[in-house]
Amino acid sequence: MFNASLVSAKGAHLVINHFTHQSTRRAARWWKTEPRCCFSAVLPTATIRLSYWLVALVLCSLPVKAYHYDLAELEQLDQHEQWIELTTHLADIPPTERDARWTLLAQHAGQGYAMTVTALYSREQVTQEVLALLQNHPFLLDEMSFMDAMLEIITPFYRPCFAERRQGCVRRYAELLATVDVDSELSYREGERAYQYLAPSEAIPFFSQAVDERGYCRDPKISTAVLETLAQGHSDYHAQALWIATQACNGIPLHGVEQHLKQSVAVQEALCRPYLDALMISGVTGKVCELAIAR
Repeated sequence: MFNASLVSAKGAHLVINHFTHQSTRRAARWWKTEPRCCFSAVLPTATIRLSYWLVALVLCSLPVKAYHYDLAELEQLDQHEQWIELTTHLADIPPTERDARWTLLAQHAGQGYAMTVTALYSREQVTQEVLALLQNHPFLLDEMSFMDAMLEIITPFYRPCFAERRQGCVRRYAELLATVDVDSELSYREGERAYQYLAPSEAIPFFSQAVDERGYCRDPKISTAVLETLAQGHSDYHAQALWIATQACNGIPLHGVEQHLKQSVAVQEALCRPYLDALMISGVTGKVCELAIAR
């Protein structure tokens, strides 16, 4: 029985020749036995062409198996600085076989990939490229050797966005860091830059990662950024600011929250009920919130 899955490129040619030969022989027999007319003179050629098309259709419908590199071939890509191809084929090595050689390749791939995209694209485009890479190859998010090496290049690449006060660029950078789940210290440091050069509210996406380490919940800059964002009403980062105040930092009152609760209706709407329920406010501020809720 013909097994189509075993057909190689050379085999495909042989199969086509086989079917063509059989068609030619059948056509010759038909030519001897059937009346010769103008229509019958064309049919053998048509039969041969049909055989080609049928075989081609079978071959094109076969599943194409992606080529998998072994470790030695990945090292060749590394030596030839084929960073994008190396990056996308790191997963060809099974997790159980990822030794020190593979880890070194992942580190080189992270550095080389970042150097390639930062040389070719704008900062906004780099974000798109990196996010697309991580979406198509999510295993990279768990490979710290790759991620750390990539961030060593990516992070300073985006730093000028702060001093240049380029809000869009900073927001794209924040989106990238949120995807790669960086540590709290780096998130806080970048949040400070957004706080200083743009606005406290622009620091929220960075600070929302920093508060994974709850010690940052007591930081005055984070409190100010959260409260000023909540005071703006339903702004771009309102949901993240509310999450910091009521979930990530639940049980830890924000620095200066009582003053904001007394002065800002938007802050009252956001925090009065959760703060009263958690017994985080009392006295005059508590009464203000009770009246605000009753309105």
